[in-house]
Amino acid sequence: MKGKNIDQLLVTSEASLFYLTEHWVHPMERFLALLIRADGDCVYVANDLFYVSDKVTCPVLRYNDSQDAVEVLSESLADTGILGVEASMQAGFLLKIQAKLQKAKIMEASSCVLDVRMIKDEGEIRLLKESSAINDKAMKDLVNRIHSGCTEEEISHMAPEIYCSYGALGYHSCPIVSFGKNAADPHHGADSTVLKPGDCIVIDTGSIYRDYCSDMTRTVFWEELSPEMEKVYQTVLEAQAYASSIIRPGIPCCEIDRAARSVIEKAGYGLYFNHRVGHNLGLEGHEAPGISEDNPMPVKEGMVFSVEPGIYLPGIGGVRIEDLVVVTKDGYESLNHYPKELKILR
Repeated sequence: MKGKNIDQLLVTSEASLFYLTEHWVHPMERFLALLIRADGDCVYVANDLFYVSDKVTCPVLRYNDSQDAVEVLSESLADTGILGVEASMQAGFLLKIQAKLQKAKIMEASSCVLDVRMIKDEGEIRLLKESSAINDKAMKDLVNRIHSGCTEEEISHMAPEIYCSYGALGYHSCPIVSFGKNAADPHHGADSTVLKPGDCIVIDTGSIYRDYCSDMTRTVFWEELSPEMEKVYQTVLEAQAYASSIIRPGIPCCEIDRAARSVIEKAGYGLYFNHRVGHNLGLEGHEAPGISEDNPMPVKEGMVFSVEPGIYLPGIGGVRIEDLVVVTKDGYESLNHYPKELKILR
């Protein structure tokens, strides 16, 4: 806050609120916030509906459903200086706050918390490793349950039971299960498509274990494999290995992306790699920063992010391979250990 000359910071995202208070609340449409002042004083603003544990040690400002939350909040807001808000704040609340504050300047200040959350401590890394170990087991189970005549939905719907059997809360987003040409859409939603010989099978899934997420993607094939899809698979595997090999503290995020992209472009598939190579992860499945071609930020020890290049051929299929890595003092450590060698299921 001091570096940005922010006098007040309004934290409203669920994950950042948990990070700062160790107390989860899912407010849905209601307003929930932690107001932090430059002098260190804080006020927690919550609806009467929400249980607030004793882990929240600052004063709690309550409101009920018949009250306007912003009216109640405004009693604690100073109409002077700079108020920082998060980019994820609902526009309806932000517009009301803007109308209330005639003199204070409002600026986007998500980085005040996200920059702290970006670097994981030893306890967080341990939980991320445990969450990833569960994901390795779940991926093995999902792949083993693939059978002739199965549908994408059938495999996807198995995930909650599998995760719970290993002690996880569940998944942080509905697993992506894509057969054949559906895999040309990186974020295809599982549907009633039936598996057929020659299909690629992309499974992208992640667990939540003790509040921390995991994320992994594997691509396998059913019964047979075309020469082109074999080339695509080996290209993606090489791209992931090369991008991972250069990870170390100080290297720009964009260089990791470019490393993967250079391998794919050399193989002639540059136009078909249509997303960044990775994203940070922790309390949320996707966190800042993105490991992207336009991000010059140097990688730092303690960051945990995905490395997930892909090639997507319209009307044919796609391949994505994803692992999580933690940046160490001298390089990186992979959090995933489920095999990546080319696999044809029968």
